Amino acid sequence: MNNTRKFGAHLILLPDGSIGSWPIVEVAGKGTIVSVETNPQGMKERPGLEWFGGLMIPGLLDVAGTASADWYKQALLNTHFSEGTLYIGLQESAQGFNKPPFFSKSPDLHLYKHPALVRTNLNFSVPLFRRISDFCLANTECDWVELLWQASEGIASMSDDLKQYGSIQAGKQSGLLIISGADLKQIKPSNQMRIKWLSYPSDKK
Repeated sequence: MNNTRKFGAHLILLPDGSIGSWPIVEVAGKGTIVSVETNPQGMKERPGLEWFGGLMIPGLLDVAGTASADWYKQALLNTHFSEGTLYIGLQESAQGFNKPPFFSKSPDLHLYKHPALVRTNLNFSVPLFRRISDFCLANTECDWVELLWQASEGIASMSDDLKQYGSIQAGKQSGLLIISGADLKQIKPSNQMRIKWLSYPSDKK
């Protein structure tokens, strides 16, 4: 049986788009989420808990726009993955890739068409997390948490191919990211933000 790891943080993006406090997320060796709990009264220590300051979110699904596989050379794929992208949408599903970011056919007709989410031939090289962050920093009325939710569970819920991803729930393989440097009191982005993978699925099976 695979060993599990336990991750803790200040906050977590929950499947319904709300924010939970002091989460503890247990993840199996291949990236499957075993359990999720929040602790509104404060952090509860656990043996072996790995704690990170910031906001936990699932891996992002950059499928709100069509693209050609020819656009995505390995160096560019590495950049997308390093900034939190778990899936990239293409006009047709691509086969033969066993490491993230994975590819998925884009269900474009059904997607939320926010300008920060849509990927075109002008911005395909910009990772989704950066597109969302730049948009919200330039438009202070923007709901940053809503866009993070739309880029994860919001998209996963619209595609059968992505239903195992998009939200941090037991049984899913959404991946787990930590955003540090954000304004955690106002739950807003900042110019000092960094994003880091804590866990991601080792393959799609």
